[in-house]
Amino acid sequence: MDKFIVKLMQSVNGISFFTQKEQVRSYFGSDYENSMENRADDKEVKETLNLIEGKIKEIYEKMGKEPDSFMWPDLSPFESDYDRYENFDVEYDKEEQFISLTLDAKKVKTCIVDGNEINLTNIKELLDLADDFVWEKTNTGYTSLSAQISIWCPHGRDEVDSVLFGCPFYYKETDE
Repeated sequence: MDKFIVKLMQSVNGISFFTQKEQVRSYFGSDYENSMENRADDKEVKETLNLIEGKIKEIYEKMGKEPDSFMWPDLSPFESDYDRYENFDVEYDKEEQFISLTLDAKKVKTCIVDGNEINLTNIKELLDLADDFVWEKTNTGYTSLSAQISIWCPHGRDEVDSVLFGCPFYYKETDE
């Protein structure tokens, strides 16, 4: 798909945010790779994590720390389901609802955002989409809470890699 029409926090190409995964897939097609369908089974993951945890506890002990004080961080907010297409990704929440679209700026040069044609590699045009963009503490991009947009720039503030358009409340005040 080469043409994207985004209505901020509402829809992409007429598909409303929170639409069920199967309806989104019927629109975008079946030429995707799904992040959850190709991951290791739970038994494999658990065995690997147990092995890693054992090594971490050994390191804790060598550092003079109590090995049992190690705790895994809560990663549940980062467990998303993605369909990866050639030039964009579609993200779903735990209820299999459409919550974001990420466009590869090098492959999808332009899109229509709220009626305006935007060059996705032009950082100035992108930053004009909202007045509250902030440079993230991770030094990898800009985020707008009011427009629910993330501009990923891992190679510098002016070099756009991708642009994420999220549903309402995709980003919260406490997010980076």
